[in-house]
Amino acid sequence: MQFKNKKVLIYGAGALSCTLMETCDISKLNVVGFCDNKFQPNSTELFYSYKTFSPSELPDIDFDVILINLYRPEQVFEKIKYELLINSKNEDKEIHNLIEFNLWSILKEIFFMD
Repeated sequence: MQFKNKKVLIYGAGALSCTLMETCDISKLNVVGFCDNKFQPNSTELFYSYKTFSPSELPDIDFDVILINLYRPEQVFEKIKYELLINSKNEDKEIHNLIEFNLWSILKEIFFMD
């Protein structure tokens, strides 16, 4: 599995992430939380039982990979990479657009294979 043994942060807590959570079992991923502009820094709010983060907290979150789960991830990718993570401990972390991948093969790998 591509993200096995990695701490995954999902960026986006809108319609796509709601659909993901309502239709898929993501328990095989080590999801540390969801990040979205709608969440306040240091929030105790949960998103489908997962911790939530504001984008301003990205430099300090303990994660290995960000999966951007948005319809138009390009602008967010640039902002994360070149504004939010620059000169932080997370500057070299992996960032992937979930939709850019062959989504079916990722879902199949995560949810249907041992």
